[in-house]
Amino acid sequence: MSTEESPLLVEPPIEYAPSNPDKLPIWEFIVLALGDLLGWLIFAAVGRASHGLTSGGGPIVGTINTAMPFMVAWLMVALATGTFSGKALYPLQRVLLRSGLTGLLAAPLGVLLRSLWESPPALTVADRFAWALRDVQPSFLLVATLTGTLILLLWRVGWSRLRRLWWDDLP
Repeated sequence: MSTEESPLLVEPPIEYAPSNPDKLPIWEFIVLALGDLLGWLIFAAVGRASHGLTSGGGPIVGTINTAMPFMVAWLMVALATGTFSGKALYPLQRVLLRSGLTGLLAAPLGVLLRSLWESPPALTVADRFAWALRDVQPSFLLVATLTGTLILLLWRVGWSRLRRLWWDDLP
């Protein structure tokens, strides 16, 4: 049975080739995702430290729990906006636009997800959303959006410049 006949068989991912600049090699996708996640961990660690937050699970578990909603939001928005494509990494204006747009959309979503995560468990789903929306502080929303976006922009711009040093034939 060929791949075309069976919907259960999946074509292997297309590796990067100069003729297909939109596709990233798997290793680069993984490096980008790990760098993005590290950026959100740094964001959460700095935020927790600046507010003197501690948790029973220790600083590492607390930082991961704080960063997780932002990581999930970033990955969802980044996949939707094409931030994990080769074209999103060059030229510099496109890196700034795609990564900036993704951050400006993902950070507020992360704030909402964080608020939902921290809402009282006894509430119904509708009540949890209402509680989460009331719980969001506008100042936190603004600071989280600007800071998180800036951290991810710095990482993404740095990576886009570094990869240009390795591959001269990139579009």
